[in-house]
Amino acid sequence: MRSDLERPIDAILISGDVAFQGRKDEYDFAFEWLRDTLCPASGCDLENIFVIPGNHDVDRGATKAPVHEAARKYLREVPLHQANAEIIRYVDDPLSSKMLFDPIENYNRFAAKFLCEIGHYERESGRKPYACRDFELNDGSTLRIWGFNSVLICDGDDDVNKMYVDPSAAQIPREDGVAHIVMCHHPFNWLRNAKEFRGRIEE
Repeated sequence: MRSDLERPIDAILISGDVAFQGRKDEYDFAFEWLRDTLCPASGCDLENIFVIPGNHDVDRGATKAPVHEAARKYLREVPLHQANAEIIRYVDDPLSSKMLFDPIENYNRFAAKFLCEIGHYERESGRKPYACRDFELNDGSTLRIWGFNSVLICDGDDDVNKMYVDPSAAQIPREDGVAHIVMCHHPFNWLRNAKEFRGRIEE
């Protein structure tokens, strides 16, 4: 691709499944490969990598406690019209939020190297439930990339219509001179709250 374009690549967008089992050693390997192989080959600067999580980025060992299993079962079975409000209630509670985000802690340590970590809102750290980066285009306009988390409720029972996009994620405002790209690992038909999410990003 670099040869075809006859110039370096500007950015690398990784749409999840960096790891296979969400282990630290997998992320260490991925970071070294990006730094030592892909970035030099493509000419892309390391800081211009953007990444979001996929279901294989979840540490399944961190999801096996009975309280975790019960919470996921409840959130997958709650009536759909109540689901977003219930997930937000979990995310807003410190203990419940920790339970939901702990399984992607290894991923977040990796993603933090690219300013792409996600979690419940934290003013101190600047962490948000989505990743967002701006890239300046050659005409002076801005390309804004939004990365949303579809693995908030994730385990071995993942399937069509069982996942959620974190409903705490931001709206996407229209802004002159700004074009938007939305990244999410799972397609709409895998998301229980797909209608709400689709409406939010297409308004």
